[in-house]
Parts: sequence; C-alpha cells; structure tokens
Amino acid sequence: MKRLLLIIALLCPVFTFAQKKASTTYDLLIGTYTKGTSKGIAVYRFYVETGKLAYLSQIDDVSNPSYLCVSKDNRFIYAVNEDGKDGGVSAFTFEPNVGTIKFLNKQTSAGADPCYISVDEDRKNVVVANYSGGTLSVLPVNKDGSLLAPSQVIQDEGKGPDTSRQKKAHVHMAYFSPDEKYLLYADLGTDKLNIARYRPSKPQPLTLENS
Repeated sequence: MKRLLLIIALLCPVFTFAQKKASTTYDLLIGTYTKGTSKGIAVYRFYVETGKLAYLSQIDDVSNPSYLCVSKDNRFIYAVNEDGKDGGVSAFTFEPNVGTIKFLNKQTSAGADPCYISVDEDRKNVVVANYSGGTLSVLPVNKDGSLLAPSQVIQDEGKGPDTSRQKKAHVHMAYFSPDEKYLLYADLGTDKLNIARYRPSKPQPLTLENS
C-alpha cells in the first residue's frame, strides 16, 4: 500500500513526498513562488539509498503554487495559488510511474493569500486556509479530480496581543483528524486552534465545535 510523506516548510519552496516504492524511491513535488525566476511545479525522483535526485518534469503557467497536497491514491495534486486578493486553488492529475503533471482546473479560494490546503482520504473535498483573508474554504471535488466552486466559507474574526501581526484573523493551517471526523485549523491572528465537525456528505461539511 502506497503511503504519503509530507514535509511542511514555512518558506517556499514546499516539499511533498509521494512514495513510489517501499523504502526505495519517492517522487518529490516542489511548489514555488513564481513572481521571480521560479516556474510552476517541478517533479524530481529521490533515491533513498544514494540520496540523489533525478529531474522528471515540470508544469509551468501555474501562479504561486506555494503549498501542495496529494490525494491518498497519489493520482491528484492540489495547489494553492497565493495571489493576494485573487487567491485560487488548482487541481492536477499526477502520473506517479513517470512523474508527469497535467492541469485540470482552477477555482477561487474565496479569500486572500491561500497558504495551506488539505484533501480528505475519499477525495470528497479540499479545505483551504486563506491567510490574509482570514477565511477557511471548502471546495468539493469531482470524480475526475477537478474542483467545484467553494461550497462553504467560514470567516474567522478577532485579534491577538501582538499588534504588529495580529490585528485581524490569519487562518494559516487546516488539517483533518486521523479519523476525519474533525477538521482542525489554526489562526495566527487570533491565537486560536479551531475545531470543526466534518461531515463530507453535507452541502456545508463543517460545523464549528468551538468559538
């Protein structure tokens, strides 16, 4: 059974490992900020025994894919598009045998500067944390892996004691509990870890358990 390893970085690029063969090789997906010389998402193969990398492919024309996640079956990649107030979320197919990526579609993230994205194991929804907008967005996933428009947007409110960076909500992480009955999301601006009940079959899957 294939498993997924994630390395979460605070600074770009963000590294995501999708395991290819047990204890042998991993596909390394590298998301970037594209305002400089970097382009899109690159794919490398990492060889555990030697520590070497081999370039496989790259997809350009993807704006600021600063954080990525991979579906449990390793067939789909979801990336935020950290483009200020025009934040988006992009979906891609992934072919792990050859390490190629193909663009599917893009939707709004319903908030400024999306910085974190998670997908549930059954690929029913992706959940996006929008840092500057202070929102948490849920986007349903089609059977072909593409994304629908947001079905639910939760606006966080409040502030924290550090006036230099906590004048308003800054949602910056959203992660499913191991049994996927709950979603936990952190807000830097309000100094809170929020808990929401997750029911993927409902039109609005999240119900806040704390306030």
